[in-house]
Amino acid sequence: MFSFLRRKEECRAEAALRRILDRTTPNVTFDVEDNRCHNRYHRTLPVLVTPCRGNSLLVDQSVVGLTRDISDNGMSVLLSQALDSFSVAVSIWLASRQSIDPHPVTLLGLAAHSIEIGGGYWHTGIHLTDRLEDHALSAQLLPLVEKLLPSEALVELAKV
Repeated sequence: MFSFLRRKEECRAEAALRRILDRTTPNVTFDVEDNRCHNRYHRTLPVLVTPCRGNSLLVDQSVVGLTRDISDNGMSVLLSQALDSFSVAVSIWLASRQSIDPHPVTLLGLAAHSIEIGGGYWHTGIHLTDRLEDHALSAQLLPLVEKLLPSEALVELAKV
């Protein structure tokens, strides 16, 4: 059955992903024909992946990873450990030499698959379903998400 509420939540996630894609530069890739229903945009960005259980974040189990690509409703992430949770929160803080976002973006999602690729890394596909709007939960992640920023961005952030 079609859910209007679920569609609204997914639109919030898609809007956040679109903003991330618009503010970043694509990786150089070779043109390979891909017959997927969603476009893939190649971006390498640091992310914090935090397992969720119910309405709580398992902050102590958070892991930093790198995006491989981002689609309209999800992302592919390389992680240094397997995820033990199906439900996750993915935090991204965009910063460059020119600008820094005032706050990180945290999206809620479902780990669609996690495949060991060798060398102690897992390739994990995450279907993003909503944007985390709970500021109390976002505040729990802030000390860890700050580690995603380059050092010069931390200096700029301290000035604000």
